[in-house]
Amino acid sequence: PVDLARALPRPPGRGVALRRDRKRNASREAPRRHRRRRRSGPSNKYRWLGPHGVLLDSLMPEFDASRIEHRVIDGPTADVYEAVVRSDFLDAVRRSRTVRGLFALRAAGERIAAAARRSPPVNPPELAALRLADLPEHGDWVRLGEDSPNEFAFGAVGRFWGGETTWEQIDSSAFTSFETPGYAKIVADLSLRAYGHHRTLLSYEARTQTTDAAARRAFLHYWTLVAPGVGVVMRSALAVIAQEARVGLPKQQL
Repeated sequence: PVDLARALPRPPGRGVALRRDRKRNASREAPRRHRRRRRSGPSNKYRWLGPHGVLLDSLMPEFDASRIEHRVIDGPTADVYEAVVRSDFLDAVRRSRTVRGLFALRAAGERIAAAARRSPPVNPPELAALRLADLPEHGDWVRLGEDSPNEFAFGAVGRFWGGETTWEQIDSSAFTSFETPGYAKIVADLSLRAYGHHRTLLSYEARTQTTDAAARRAFLHYWTLVAPGVGVVMRSALAVIAQEARVGLPKQQL
C-alpha cells in the first residue's frame, strides 16, 4: 500500500517553519528549566541572598534546612539588641512547660538509643546560664559574628541525629572551612530592624548544612520529625528576649 502522507509533496517552507517554531519554543522554555535547576542545585540545597542578614549569608549562603521565627518587640533597636545579648536562653526552657517536655522527650529517646547500642548515654554538661554576650570563640557553641545593634550570629558543629548528640570543639575562625564528613554545621542568627518609631522586628533564623551526602540523608530524615519542635523552642527564646527588653523600657512606653 502507498503511504499518501509520504507520497504527497510537502508545502514549501513548512519544515523550516516548524523547526523555527521548535527553536522559539525551546528558547522560551530553557530559562524556566534553568531557573528550576539553579534553585534546587545538584546537592538539593537552598540558597538565599536577601537584602538583610549579611552575616548569616556570608557564614552559610547554602544550607540543607532552615527555620525562621519573628517577633515584634517594644523598644528601639539598640535597646532590644542589648536584651538579645544579655538574655539567658536557658529561660526558654525554664519558663515553658512545652519546651521542657520536648527536651525530656529527646533525652528519653537518646537513653533508649544508648541502651540499644549497649553504651552509656551521653549526658550534656549542666549550664548555669547561656547568654550570647558570654559565648566564646572556641568551644562547642561559639560566637561567629556581631554587627551591633543589627545582628548577632553563633553556631556549632556536631552530630545530633540517630539517638545521640555530640558537639565538636571548634574555633569560630575555622567554622566556615569545616568539611569533615559525617557532620552538620548550624548557624543561628538574630537580626533586628526598626519597626515604626518605638518597636523592633526581631528575626531568629537557624540554618543547617551537612558535610556529605550520607549525613544529609540522615539529618533530613531527623529534621522532618523535629522541625516543629525547633520552632517552639525558638519562639520561646524570642519571648524571653521580649520580656528582658520590657524590663528596660520606661514606664510611659509599657
